[in-house]
Order: sequence, then structure tokens, then C-alpha cells
Amino acid sequence: MMKTVPPKGIRRTILELLDCPWCTGVWISLFVVFFYFYTPYFWFPLFVLAVSGLATFIQLSASVIGWTAEKMKQETPKKD
Repeated sequence: MMKTVPPKGIRRTILELLDCPWCTGVWISLFVVFFYFYTPYFWFPLFVLAVSGLATFIQLSASVIGWTAEKMKQETPKKD
């Protein structure tokens, strides 16, 4: 299914700003930082996002360790 892109207007602008994952991350980061400085009550959602980021880092690290171990296992010559 193909996306229908509006020819102009606010919907097209929002679509272009959120089209790629990197751009979306930048805009969400700006949103989070703005509200962190705007209100002192935004520390809890920021803390949740930080814990989520740490958990993602741990998961990716474990995956890299697993991939490395699997590659080493495949490269090791078999003994008869």
C-alpha cells in the first residue's frame, strides 16, 4: 500500500518532519528537553525514558555478545 502525501499544508509538514527515524528522534528529544526545563514534574517520564534506553543498551550488548560467540563457534575447526 502506498502512502498518500498531501500536496501542501500542515499535514505535509508534519509528515516530512516525522518521516525518518533519525528526524523523529531529534524532534522527540527537543520535546522532552523542553518540557523537562518547563516543569519540574517531567522528571518521572524522563526517568522512564532513561531506564528504557539503558535496558535497550543492555539488550543490544547481549545480542552482540551472542552474535560474536556464534561467529567464533562457526569459525572454529571441528575435531574428528
